[in-house]
Amino acid sequence: MADIIAKFITGKDVTADFVEGLKVAFPADQENPEWDLKKTQAFAGNTSNIMIVGYLGGELAGFLYGYILDRPDNQKQFLIYEVSTSKKFRRKGVMKEIFNTLFDYLKNNDFDEAWVLTNKSNIAATSLYKTMDGRQENADDVMYTFKLSEYVGPALIML
Repeated sequence: MADIIAKFITGKDVTADFVEGLKVAFPADQENPEWDLKKTQAFAGNTSNIMIVGYLGGELAGFLYGYILDRPDNQKQFLIYEVSTSKKFRRKGVMKEIFNTLFDYLKNNDFDEAWVLTNKSNIAATSLYKTMDGRQENADDVMYTFKLSEYVGPALIML
């Protein structure tokens, strides 16, 4: 089997060819808009963000990105925001290599923890996270989403 290579991506790594590779491996759909060169460069160039891609046999096979959380209690945490493996490369160890690369970096840079949100119905994700020693700390965790496009703000009261 070909070697899996996990690589941190910076703004300088994000070229038109790189973004085209992302578009091919991870096409846009209802949940995921198309990759944008300038936005991807800006994201990867922001030192509060981390993006790691995985290659298998020289082909882009998976990615992970997230955010370094600046907390007032002085803990260093990392929110893993998106994890994706190209259909062609699922269950081949790509994401485990990406996670190991991330965790090595976080541990060596004194982070306290990393965390991710997912759905119980996402069997592939929950399986991966358990394999990587992730723990569901609270069975009653719930996530709320606020659609800001629908927010109208507080009503103005005229006296």
